[in-house]
Amino acid sequence: MKIKEIEERTGLARANIRFYESKGLVHPERQGNNYRDYSEEDVETLRKIILLRRLDMSIEDIQAILNGELALQDAVQQTKQALQERLEQLQGSLELCDIMQEREESIETLSVDTYDELIRQREQQGKKFRDVMGDILEDYQKNYFEKTWGIFSIQGSYTKGAIVSFGFYVLLNWFLYTFYILPKDGLRGGFKNALLMLEAFAIVSAGYMLYSLVKILFSRERRPARIGGLLAFGAVLLAVIAVAVGGMLYQIGAFE
Repeated sequence: MKIKEIEERTGLARANIRFYESKGLVHPERQGNNYRDYSEEDVETLRKIILLRRLDMSIEDIQAILNGELALQDAVQQTKQALQERLEQLQGSLELCDIMQEREESIETLSVDTYDELIRQREQQGKKFRDVMGDILEDYQKNYFEKTWGIFSIQGSYTKGAIVSFGFYVLLNWFLYTFYILPKDGLRGGFKNALLMLEAFAIVSAGYMLYSLVKILFSRERRPARIGGLLAFGAVLLAVIAVAVGGMLYQIGAFE
């Protein structure tokens, strides 16, 4: 089945289907022209994913269930516990909302000390409130690499993403070199500074690309159709490493 039929049968948008596929939840076969061919099993898997997501079960837990690493009942219990904790948190927040409405608070009259004390009292009673710093830390841990280096996985193509990323780097480096480094340090100094930036970019890129390559190699989906992409990705990785090593050798004067 083509993806359009899957959209009609599951009610999912194409982006959702691609997302679940990228997470390793469904594994459509590849035809000779590299088009995805979804099976009835894929349809049933997607329907189960929809059901479990409606329970607010995490993608990670669903993936573990489908991989046989986590029993459904254990996942349901974990989800139920998380929902119960959220319910308790919401209850405490609802009480404070009621108090604010009763007092007809405005942003000018809102006393943080007063409500901090109310929150403290309710926490002593077992009520829970949102941990703001915890949210920030969790978001940072989950999304740092995606936000910083997400261009490496444009449309699922690491090679294409690396090329686009390198293009951004070249434009940035040209701007800095033309308007800042060259007027300040001259031609030779400008070249060495530019190479140092390229070296730093290459080292960080190589680290992330190695991490991505390990994820691909150890992922559940290992089909021949991936071999070409892996070879191309490996070639780009070797080129980036070569730039990093060459930059370091130049910095220590190996080419002088």
